[in-house]
Amino acid sequence: MPPARMKAPWPLHRVVLACLVTGIASYVVARSCAGVGRAVPPNNQQRDHSIRSLRLNYLKFTHPLLLVDMNSEGVELQTLKFDLSEQIAGFTKDGSTKVSVYIRDFRSGEWMGIGENENYDPASISKLAIFMGLLKMEHYKPGTLDSIISYSEPLNLPTQNSIRSSTLAFGRDYTVRELLEQMIVHSNNEANALLNNFIPEQYFSDVFRSLDLPVPDKSTTVYNLTAKDVSKFLRVLYNSTYVNSELSEYALELLTRTKFSEGLKAGLPDGTVISHKFGERNIAGSGVFQLHETGIVYKGTQNYLITVLTMGNDAEKLKKIVSSLSASTFSYFDETGKTIQ
Repeated sequence: MPPARMKAPWPLHRVVLACLVTGIASYVVARSCAGVGRAVPPNNQQRDHSIRSLRLNYLKFTHPLLLVDMNSEGVELQTLKFDLSEQIAGFTKDGSTKVSVYIRDFRSGEWMGIGENENYDPASISKLAIFMGLLKMEHYKPGTLDSIISYSEPLNLPTQNSIRSSTLAFGRDYTVRELLEQMIVHSNNEANALLNNFIPEQYFSDVFRSLDLPVPDKSTTVYNLTAKDVSKFLRVLYNSTYVNSELSEYALELLTRTKFSEGLKAGLPDGTVISHKFGERNIAGSGVFQLHETGIVYKGTQNYLITVLTMGNDAEKLKKIVSSLSASTFSYFDETGKTIQ
C-alpha cells in the first residue's frame, strides 16, 4: 500500500489572513464579555415591538391621547443601562440601599429602566397630582389660580420635610397661584395642606385615574408608586396632553425653579435647565430614608426624562446616588447628541 499523501501546507498569505480574522473575533468577544463599549442589546426576535396607548375616556366622541409606550426597552439606550447598572450594583452591594431608575429619550421615544416596577412611597412627588388637578380646574373654571385661600386655622401636619426653604405666615390670605409656588418651588407642606383642602376630590382623583394609577386612599398614609408610574406626571406635562400647552408651559417653568439642588441638578453642568420635583420620606425611629426625584433635562434636540427612586439608611448617600446617576445620564445624552447634529 502506498504511503498516505501529506496535505500541502497553506500558503503564507492564507495563514496570515486566518490569524487576523481570529484575532479580530477574539477582540470583539473579549470586549463584549468585559462590558467594554456598547452593551449587547436584546435579541430582536425576542423583543416585543408592540405599543400601548393611554387615552382619556370620559368624553363621548373623543378619546384624547395622553401617552404612547413601546412595550420593550429601546436598543439604543442599552449602553446607558449597562453603565447605570454597574454603578447601582456598587451602591447597593452592602444590601442596605435600593435604587430604581426610569429614563426616556423624548427625541426617539425610547425608554429604559432598572427596577422601574419596584414600589416606593412617592412622598412629596405626589404634590404634582394636586398641581395638575388645579391646572385642570383652571382649564374648566378660568380664574381658579387667582382664588383666595385664607390660612386662618391651624393645620394638622406631619413632620415638615428636612429639605425645605420657606414657611407660610399664619393669618394671611394667599392666592392659589402663590400657594402653588410655595408647594412646588419650596415643597412647603402648609401650602400642600391648604391646596389639598381646596381642590375638589373629582379633580384630584382624575389625575390618577387618567394616568392609570391607583387613587390614594385618604384614610391611610400608605401609598406606593414605581419609577415608571412617577414619570407619567412630567411626561403628560411635556406632551401637553393632560392640560393645554399654556398651562403645561406654566407648570414646567415653575418646576425649573425648584430649590432642591442636591440630587439631579447636582449632576448637571451649571446653567442646565431642568424641570424637577423631589420627594423625601423619613419615618421617625425607623432609620430608613427615601429620597426620590423626577425631572426633564433640556438639551435642545436631546431632551430627556430621568426618574430616580432610592431607599436606604444614609440620607447623604442617597443624594450622591441621585446626582451620580444624573451625571452619567447627562454625559450619555451629551455624547449621543453630538453624533446626530
